[in-house]
Amino acid sequence: MGGLMFLWVPQTALKIFQSSGQYDDIMIRVVGLMMLGLAIVVIQVIRLNLIQEFYPTTLILRMFLTAGMIGLYFYTRDIMFLIISGIIVLGMLMTVYFYLREERSQGPV
Repeated sequence: MGGLMFLWVPQTALKIFQSSGQYDDIMIRVVGLMMLGLAIVVIQVIRLNLIQEFYPTTLILRMFLTAGMIGLYFYTRDIMFLIISGIIVLGMLMTVYFYLREERSQGPV
């Protein structure tokens, strides 16, 4: 959802994400494109049931993105980066929950 907002209504998205900085629309739209690209990959991994193979990669990528967003927060003091970090962590927690739920339902192999 955030990626679509950054792409289609960048300044409105900044307000919703409580941004205190001034950012150019083009770069916000680029961020939206990148977020959508990542979302498409994650959705395909889940849809094609490849989560077993890509599980570690998705967690490492999300940890990297979260660390980067927190670093940007400390650099700019813009709360938007903490909100985006929270969204990433929420997705990470959901992935872990569904992964563990699936593992339990399959039982020992």
